[in-house]
Amino acid sequence: VETSYLSACILLGYFNKLRWRAMEAINKSHNWRKNAILLPLAYLTRILGFEDEEAAAQYYTYHGLKCDGQRVVLDRLKRPDVEYSMERALNVS
Repeated sequence: VETSYLSACILLGYFNKLRWRAMEAINKSHNWRKNAILLPLAYLTRILGFEDEEAAAQYYTYHGLKCDGQRVVLDRLKRPDVEYSMERALNVS
């Protein structure tokens, strides 16, 4: 799917909110017994639309999830006072 540069710039402001809500849903659906669940970092990177695994790992760590480079431990999400600041995307398409 292709998009214009202007559309991508406008939508950039919504990515953090969308990813946060998606992570809440993933966390609730996988962690209903309150046990720590491990999900592959590559899987979460792909479904949440990150540029690469490094950017995804930074996002998860910022929100209080543990990431060992291969897996993410789904546990309690933290919503920091300051919204996560994304780097400029290199792949807009």
